[in-house]
Amino acid sequence: MEDDCVVIDMLVEQTSNLHCFEDALELVSSEQDTEVEGQVKAVGKLISLKSYSVRFIKMILSQIWGIPKGLKVNELERIKLIFLFPLYLDKKRVLECGPWSINREHLILKDVPSSISIQEVDFSTTTFWVRIIGLPRDAISESNVQLITTKIG
Repeated sequence: MEDDCVVIDMLVEQTSNLHCFEDALELVSSEQDTEVEGQVKAVGKLISLKSYSVRFIKMILSQIWGIPKGLKVNELERIKLIFLFPLYLDKKRVLECGPWSINREHLILKDVPSSISIQEVDFSTTTFWVRIIGLPRDAISESNVQLITTKIG
């Protein structure tokens, strides 16, 4: 035990003399991990007659999406929102894992290509889950899914 203390004291003495006199390096993030700061990441439109505060929407989606820090949500119009993600991979995961809802209100979430403005994002189509209760198991087929979806819209 005493030998351990001597070794530790010797290591502390040796490392106390280490110094770096050069300026810190400024590293550039790769585009895979992050995009340009302040760039719009995604735009959303909440299909709802109710009005929700941006703070409430951010709180709910931060929890659902598992992004506790760094997610920014700004209101573009009454039901249109701009989402700024801390990492490109967060945005990619959220867009791929949808559809999303807030208090059972559908959120249309779209990526914003750099070639168009935010106002040009098309919210006329969306994807959402449909649950059909009481459908017999022998009626579950690709052709019946197509038939049902044509009736829904």
